[in-house]
Amino acid sequence: MAERADRVTGSGEPPPGDDLALIESALAASGAALFDHDLSAERLAWRTASGSVFGHTPASLARLTDFVALIPAEDRPALRAAYQTTLGTEGPTPPVRYRIRHADGSLRLVEVHGRVQWSDGRPVRSVGLLIDVSERSALEQQLRLHAQVLDAIADGVTMAREDGTILMVNRAIEAMHGWSREELVGGSTRVFSGLSPAEHARLRAHVQGVVTRDGRWFGETLERRRDGRPLRVRRSMALLHDGKERLWVGTRTDVTELRALEREVLEAAEREQQRLGQWLHEGIGQELAGAALLAATLAHQATAAGSPLAASAAALAERLGHLTGECRRLAHRARGFVLASGGLALALEALARDCEATHALPCEAIVDGEFAAAVDGERAQVLHRIAADAIEAAVAGRPMQIGFELGVGADTFWFRLWDDGEGPFPDDALRHLRYRAGELFGTPSVEYHDPRGRELVVRFPKD
Repeated sequence: MAERADRVTGSGEPPPGDDLALIESALAASGAALFDHDLSAERLAWRTASGSVFGHTPASLARLTDFVALIPAEDRPALRAAYQTTLGTEGPTPPVRYRIRHADGSLRLVEVHGRVQWSDGRPVRSVGLLIDVSERSALEQQLRLHAQVLDAIADGVTMAREDGTILMVNRAIEAMHGWSREELVGGSTRVFSGLSPAEHARLRAHVQGVVTRDGRWFGETLERRRDGRPLRVRRSMALLHDGKERLWVGTRTDVTELRALEREVLEAAEREQQRLGQWLHEGIGQELAGAALLAATLAHQATAAGSPLAASAAALAERLGHLTGECRRLAHRARGFVLASGGLALALEALARDCEATHALPCEAIVDGEFAAAVDGERAQVLHRIAADAIEAAVAGRPMQIGFELGVGADTFWFRLWDDGEGPFPDDALRHLRYRAGELFGTPSVEYHDPRGRELVVRFPKD
């Protein structure tokens, strides 16, 4: 056997003792079997750390036919073809895989790495390693299955380093954004963003903070397709450790069409609400106003005549006047405020007073002067609706006080509502807010404080 081991080195001299020890260590670590095949004599010599070849003694596999008998019949044609190909080429041979039966009866998958040596123009020896790759093959198969599962998922999945370098995407990401996997891997996650660089950095910092605190972040952001079209995406982010570095794993769901459908439904509801507001103002509101005026006239006449019904008439007139005011307030809320340029601040102050009158809650309104001057037209209408929806959402938490603020940053403007209520904001209210914010490409976020107190912030790009 030692003589055969000497021949495996490919030289006429025996390998030094250190080299033999190194070979033994390598065989022990890999579980591989070293073979030396004398092609002319069809004899095999083996060296293994365990002293056996898959449970068989080396002597029992000294002939090639004995070894081939361990290979299942269905694997032999492919092996024979590969064997004939390798004999036609001098030097290293391509790795070949086939199954071999272990002494315990089980089938093991092996991989052969070898080299063919020639003499006088013909192959005379084949030496190499026989490695058991059964577990590696099972792991590779499992990884392939995992990859297939990822590609079968309808939601997009990404994995990136902390600096944003993309390591992996699935097919849904390709379909969603339009870039191929080859184009994305190695690039930056910044390519997905539809936000300005500053806003993207702010969102990134916010997501990292939430994940560090809660373990996972959920939100909705504006992204873009390869052709530049905007994309509304519902996302989640989590942090993994692979033992070497921290990796960010995220999911993405395209909600662009869903948000468009929500917008159609809400716009239809708003049209109906405005129609109702018009009817309240022009119909029943006018009738109540007329009835209040008539009651006031009747009360005045009854007082002048000294009638005992004067007090009742005056109370009726007062009550009808109050109902007229309530009807007008409901009509304004249903129809929405028609805001002239610079009128947002006044409308929001009126909204705060309306909250105090309707819900008996102190409500503070803070509006930045630059903000009020910069925002008008349709954007002002949307922000007024956001403020109204946010107040209604806050009231459900039974707060003792409410406040809201609108301000301007370097490249964003924002709306912030705070209260001392408890419990989460209602889901339907948050859906409305997401829709409203989406009209201005805004990003809502919610924070809850212990034991009481909540904060809702919506940030919008200036442009």
